[in-house]
Amino acid sequence: MTLHLVFSPRAATQANPRIADGDTVVLLGDGVYLADGDTPPGCLALNTDLAVRGLEGRHTSIGYEDLVDLCVENTPVVSWR
Repeated sequence: MTLHLVFSPRAATQANPRIADGDTVVLLGDGVYLADGDTPPGCLALNTDLAVRGLEGRHTSIGYEDLVDLCVENTPVVSWR
């Protein structure tokens, strides 16, 4: 399965057509602003980025250790900026 790291709302428009069933999506940086909109099932957001932007509690969040685990468990890892 592919891990998609989405760093901005603009990047999500490029990533969305390439996300397949079973892929994991993590919102990072300004990408967490998508937490209030339509996101793929199973989409996660980095908890520190949600907190910095005042969005905590609006989306399923993970910490840095979880992000590292996802990077190890999934191939390939694709960054969308």
